[in-house]
Amino acid sequence: MPSSARDYFRFDPISGSIPALDGLRAIAILLVLFRHAVRPFYDPHQSAIGLFGWDAMTPLVNGWCGVDLFFVLSGFLVSHHILKRWSAEFRFRDLRDYLVKRILRIVPAYYAWLFIVAAGLLPFYRVPAEVVREQLGMHLLFLQDYVPSRIVVAFWSLGVEEKFYLSIPLLIVPVARMRSPKRRAQLIALLTLIPLVLRGVTYARHESFAGYEDCFWTMRSPFHLALDSLLVGSLCAFLVRDRQAFTWLNRPQTPRRLVAAGTVLIVALVGFRPLLESINWFNSTLLFSLLAWGFGAILLGLALEPARERPVLGSQPMFVLSKLSYTLYLVHMCFIGVALQALRVVPGYDDCPRGVQFLIYFPVFAGISTLAALMLHFAVEKPFLILKDRGATLAKKQAVRV
Repeated sequence: MPSSARDYFRFDPISGSIPALDGLRAIAILLVLFRHAVRPFYDPHQSAIGLFGWDAMTPLVNGWCGVDLFFVLSGFLVSHHILKRWSAEFRFRDLRDYLVKRILRIVPAYYAWLFIVAAGLLPFYRVPAEVVREQLGMHLLFLQDYVPSRIVVAFWSLGVEEKFYLSIPLLIVPVARMRSPKRRAQLIALLTLIPLVLRGVTYARHESFAGYEDCFWTMRSPFHLALDSLLVGSLCAFLVRDRQAFTWLNRPQTPRRLVAAGTVLIVALVGFRPLLESINWFNSTLLFSLLAWGFGAILLGLALEPARERPVLGSQPMFVLSKLSYTLYLVHMCFIGVALQALRVVPGYDDCPRGVQFLIYFPVFAGISTLAALMLHFAVEKPFLILKDRGATLAKKQAVRV
């Protein structure tokens, strides 16, 4: 428990955490913020921030890949936690404690913001009453990845992650008990191919899509089609734990090469042309697997050298942003219109070029969203995180007594 109000409003690192992974989480939320902020200003047929024939807005409009990075991080961290706690012995009490901690981490802030939005308490973000009646129950059960979520579109990924949290112990515990580390890694790697195959089958069964949204809710959103990034994260957790069984993981140059290879792949995919603007086999199936493996390579390289100092990823601003990433993800889409309306009354703003408009708009949008995220974090999220940490401490003391 914090000993004072000053302690309560601090952002303290978690013991044993890897600072570089906090930096990755900060990058993930920045990508998502850029994606949704840039869309009102982006035109695929006309460059807005041109640099030698390249539109600097292109990687920003592809920032939806930040969700894939979130998935890889979640898969790694949750699997790493399970392997660390249950590798020797698994008891029903462990599963109960795990589920309680997951609920305390995810549900309170999500439910709080869901009800704020559904109740129409935000003056510039209104959801039609019939949509709330139709979809609120699905959102409460985290099934919004299987329906076109119209309360807050970004909530779809929470449906994917919550199902993963519930199901991953059923995979990790049996696989962890396999004797061969290489067989363990091979099995998880094979499982990552299942969503790719399912996407291929789904794409083949649909002769055409009505548009981007139809393709998104059919090919991108459902849990069983979005699972590969999470499983790649789980594979990274196994490789980090079993690194002594893999000669190539212990070579000094391996971490650096993994980070470099993953970065090159991600930049090549998202940096030069707008993705998902056209619907084709590659963008609907293979693309998501390539993003998963690219981000997985970066994460694995960083996790193999957890003590190495990385000035940017391990910086204090990136750490604070990572701590706010969940609440910022929850709230940000509700303030896109607010920031636009606020700037429309500024004299001369509408006369500026689109690129200049965006450069003015983004700090305003990010600032409003961050303020709302801070309020949700300290009012709702942090009290339950403290309760979660207190429960973990109590569980450790009980284990010592036993």
